[in-house]
Amino acid sequence: MGLGKTLQALALAANFRGDWPAIAIVPSSLKDQWNIQIRKWCSNLFEDIDEQLQIINSGSDVVKKNIKFLLCSYEMASKVDAKTVNFQLAILDESHYLNDLKSKRSRTILPFIKKMKRIICLTGTPALNAPVELYVHFLMLYPTKISLNEFADRYSIRKYNKFSRRIEYSDIRLEKELYFLLSYTFMIRRKKLNVLQELPDKIREPIFIDILEEESLPIQTKLKQLQGNILSNVESKLLINELFKLTGSAKVKILKSYIENIMHKAHKCVIFAHHIEVLKKIKEIIENLRYNYIYIDGSIAISSRKKYIDQFVKGDASVAILSVLACGTGLEFSVADSVVFAELYWVPGVLLQAEDRVHRIGSNHKTIKVYYMIAKNTIDIIVWKKLNKKWKSLSSGLNGLTETFVNS
Repeated sequence: MGLGKTLQALALAANFRGDWPAIAIVPSSLKDQWNIQIRKWCSNLFEDIDEQLQIINSGSDVVKKNIKFLLCSYEMASKVDAKTVNFQLAILDESHYLNDLKSKRSRTILPFIKKMKRIICLTGTPALNAPVELYVHFLMLYPTKISLNEFADRYSIRKYNKFSRRIEYSDIRLEKELYFLLSYTFMIRRKKLNVLQELPDKIREPIFIDILEEESLPIQTKLKQLQGNILSNVESKLLINELFKLTGSAKVKILKSYIENIMHKAHKCVIFAHHIEVLKKIKEIIENLRYNYIYIDGSIAISSRKKYIDQFVKGDASVAILSVLACGTGLEFSVADSVVFAELYWVPGVLLQAEDRVHRIGSNHKTIKVYYMIAKNTIDIIVWKKLNKKWKSLSSGLNGLTETFVNS
């Protein structure tokens, strides 16, 4: 979120350097940034930083026995031999990566982490989608005998999701109690309100657009199917995914004039989308408008992304076309003053994190404009309402007050 979590974590780790060797588990795309920051702020804590600070880049890398600080990705953490070095301090950057207790990542990393004396978790969005996702942080930082089901039943509301055809834990209950519990046990919540003098204003603007009639008809047909309660869970998921793709494709056909208008007012602009087809169509639009741009989706190797980012941050590229999942966390684009979401996403935390690639400390702009492209009479309307409802629910438990997605 651009509030200095990395530096705060390093300061805390330095204070407890008697418990080193330390390990920092971070998203793969952030390893180089962490390496730079450790060398910048903590070099005096090493006798020989080149020997005692190690980065694990592949499963064949062997952990040195004399290291003081190990950097690795979530993917490589399972390859670290815990018997080689007695780690007693861990930093987990973007710790919400472990929210799904059933995932292979969580099942591998949590037993390793829970044995350590000190754990520092960093995340701007500890729960991306629902309050029940907070449970993993209780497991790591405040071990209790409360089961996941007990936690979910106390702080969430069980509801039947007519789209997924499942019982889900969604809306929050006892939000003041949950906020008190988090705040007085392990959560230090740094909010942008606390550093507003160092941050530009952020203005969100939903733009409701009309798609072409020939594009609207198949979408309307499938929406009626979805709302008819005659589909299986699998069929509903497939139909929702198809609706997202159809809506994205329909929007992109009329986005040119909107993007052109935004670019007339923007210094540099970041455009997020989810589907590859939509990202590539946006690339065509930007090429036709003759703007210099960079393009990064999940297929671009992490080792290659830095040169593209530098072209945008330091070079003459004025547009960054980015996958919201591949580039929505960890990276910094504070040189931009405008953000466009060509597609929506179900999870409010994903969108908020993507916004904060631009709305960060270090920006020289007075105002950051964030535009959400919402197609009328499509699944976008359903998703936009859901996003606001989910963020209203999550924010009350995390921040102690209710915020709407539009005005937060």
